[in-house]
Amino acid sequence: MYSTYDKLGQPQSSLFSDRQKSDEDMFGQPKNIRKIADPTMGNALSNERFENRISQNSQEYVVEITSSEHLNEILARTKIVIVKYYTNWCGPCKTIEPKFEELASTMFLPNAISFVKINAEKQKDILRLLPKGTPTVNGVPCFHIFKNGVYTSGMIGANIDELKELIRNAKF
Repeated sequence: MYSTYDKLGQPQSSLFSDRQKSDEDMFGQPKNIRKIADPTMGNALSNERFENRISQNSQEYVVEITSSEHLNEILARTKIVIVKYYTNWCGPCKTIEPKFEELASTMFLPNAISFVKINAEKQKDILRLLPKGTPTVNGVPCFHIFKNGVYTSGMIGANIDELKELIRNAKF
């Protein structure tokens, strides 16, 4: 059973040493391919596809809105739009930013679910021209969810779990 010995003369099981040299894990699966669930597709992604998706800068999934025309264009072509209002000096805005980007990278679907952000200080004209029925932004971070261009729900605060629940409710 023991075919090799370490530097101290202790026997080494060939079972473990072969596995370490092998390209397979203990279940016979290739080590370089892990199955990772993709919540947007309902199936598993290989490591390579997952890493390619994540290696793209997650900010690509969150669009910075710079004009009301840009916002209206996205609202018109996307079924569900999650809008984040923020300021550069806001602590909770900075805290939730990476979580918002991660959420966007896992839930983004072209023309189905889009994530956008608006700097509430720099883009005050956009805040004045929000679609009819949209409540005013009274604090940051603030999130509005639009379905088919119409405001459906929103929240103020940096609670990512509450935001996920609002998005789930908007999808159905």
